[in-house]
Amino acid sequence: MPEIPMKQLTPIVWADTTDYSSAISGLARTAQIDLTGVVAQAAREGAQVNLGVNRAHEYLIFVGLEFAAAAVIEAGEKANIYFGQTPTSTPANGNPGELTGVDADYAPANPNLEAGLQTLGRKYDMTLDDRVTPLIQFQMIGRILTPLQFIIPTIRLATATAGLHTDAVECLIALCPILPESQ
Repeated sequence: MPEIPMKQLTPIVWADTTDYSSAISGLARTAQIDLTGVVAQAAREGAQVNLGVNRAHEYLIFVGLEFAAAAVIEAGEKANIYFGQTPTSTPANGNPGELTGVDADYAPANPNLEAGLQTLGRKYDMTLDDRVTPLIQFQMIGRILTPLQFIIPTIRLATATAGLHTDAVECLIALCPILPESQ
């Protein structure tokens, strides 16, 4: 049987420039999102990224989160990840759900957070580990198709009380390109 080699391209990795360490994940930061201290039910958006004209059509979504030491995660709680896609290179123009395209708290005004999140497209859920000390959690949570050139990640902690750690050393959202193979 012939072998089909996998060609690995550079992942897009949103993480914090001041805290993130690639030593654990092995993924180098390429774009900014600061997930330091994000609290339960809050949302945060990352910087807009240009995927390029000759981009991968599909990406695997990988997420890493570190919860506060006192965080209690209940069974079934999730982190919701969204990717607002846009055809425009200007970060604040033409984006769904009032995304600004810069690393900031996400709090749309028209009319509220829930309504804004619903305009961002598909929701990807990271089901959180509810064991006693699941402080650092990494998961591959799905695949995304990218018909548009520019993309903005948004994360919402759908937890009752659990918030993220006061540093963002292990926190990241990554898109790992998948290239189709032909023989």
